[in-house]
Amino acid sequence: AYRKVQSLKVSQDGHSETSVCEKDNRLYIVKTLFAYRWTLEYEYLLNQASMYSVLSDISIKSSTGRDINFPKLKGLFNGTPYVLVREFVSGESIECKALDFQREIFLDSINALRSCMKQISPEIKKCLPRRSNMLMLVTFPVYAGISFLRGRVSFRILIRSIILFVKHSTSISWFNTDYVLTHRDLHP
Repeated sequence: AYRKVQSLKVSQDGHSETSVCEKDNRLYIVKTLFAYRWTLEYEYLLNQASMYSVLSDISIKSSTGRDINFPKLKGLFNGTPYVLVREFVSGESIECKALDFQREIFLDSINALRSCMKQISPEIKKCLPRRSNMLMLVTFPVYAGISFLRGRVSFRILIRSIILFVKHSTSISWFNTDYVLTHRDLHP
């Protein structure tokens, strides 16, 4: 059994918790989902598990010489609750570092995510879920409305998000379905 060492994050609605856990003198990140099957949170957990399994064997050298490795999926346990276990990767927070250093790390990470897509075989890419721009056009207003009704965001933030969405959506091709790996796929 996994022994909780530290709680990292508990969702506002209490549907999920992410913790550092220990088993056999090794550390793991354990995400526990208390929601029902076929919810957005459940689909998000499945997406994370599939991304970890696809990326676990990929190692990238960034443009600044940093080694970038992805954590390995150790298990996905279906039931109530649903549990995702991945290896713990130690590191340090860049939150207190200089803004230029944070920007460098951020750009390095984006470029690494782009380059790792080149290392994934075409057969595996076909199995990855694609979030088309047209799907975003339909789902963004729905999820924005749900978030507002549940009280998760203020009206001011919601309006600002909608304005930014509309502003940036006019500059993209709506029918482009190229897969782009994002931080969303690897969120702890």
